[in-house]
Amino acid sequence: MSELTWILPKPQPKGAIAKFVYFLKSHPLLFLLLLTPGIPEYLSASSQLTVLVINPVLFFLFLAANLGLYGSGVILIREAMIRWRKGWASVFLLGAAYGIAEEGLDLWTLFYSNAGPVGTLGYYGHWLGVNWVWTMGLVIFHSVYSIGLPIFLFGLAFPKLKSKSLVSGLRVKATLATLIIDSIALFILVSNLYSPYSPGPGLLLSGGLAITVLVMLARKLPGNFLKAGIGQPKWGPRRFAFVGALLFAERRVITASTIFSVEAIFALPSTISGSTNSTPIFFNR
Repeated sequence: MSELTWILPKPQPKGAIAKFVYFLKSHPLLFLLLLTPGIPEYLSASSQLTVLVINPVLFFLFLAANLGLYGSGVILIREAMIRWRKGWASVFLLGAAYGIAEEGLDLWTLFYSNAGPVGTLGYYGHWLGVNWVWTMGLVIFHSVYSIGLPIFLFGLAFPKLKSKSLVSGLRVKATLATLIIDSIALFILVSNLYSPYSPGPGLLLSGGLAITVLVMLARKLPGNFLKAGIGQPKWGPRRFAFVGALLFAERRVITASTIFSVEAIFALPSTISGSTNSTPIFFNR
């Protein structure tokens, strides 16, 4: 007579937060989608959460548009990183290409000096039809915060999925189609909002050329390019102090609420993964 095997049911989480964490553990792709546009749009206050109370319909329309852009972009770039077997240098190049596509080809903020979020940077640094100061800052922002940071935090939360694809086959095509459709819709919307202004075919083609070059460079770079080495740093204290001073002199002032939000974001992956060490490796001494 065969022995009976007792299968104990898994303990169900109690409380709203525990249930939410349990749900995210079962849906890693959703976790990645929450990080972006969560970090670049809602943490930076580029998209106001107060709209959810004032006009819920408009809030969810903006959320859908943001997910179509940021979500599709980060999924495709992560898939490229894994399938091409590339490192972070390629991720940041692809993130820069994404930033040009969103802010240049879709929203025109890289070109239009009177675009709402550009402000005075549409006049100081505007040359040959391009807002250069705004462009440099925003492309770096999208490369790091919109693409790089969500992928990094996902790897902390799901270490076993760090080098595994999340989508394949038709899902990759559907993700690419979502990004294209969303971009076309935003292009049409911005064309009507900023009329009679138009960047013209020259600037749009130049933006497309820059995207192509960045993607080709990301594809050709070796996987270990700019890979962090293990050992003592080669820089001396003075050089680190100089770089730290430059970062401290950043024009944006980080408020206490933003610092709290950043700490919460870095703590979230350890909560999802169940790790007791919530400090990222680059913060360890």
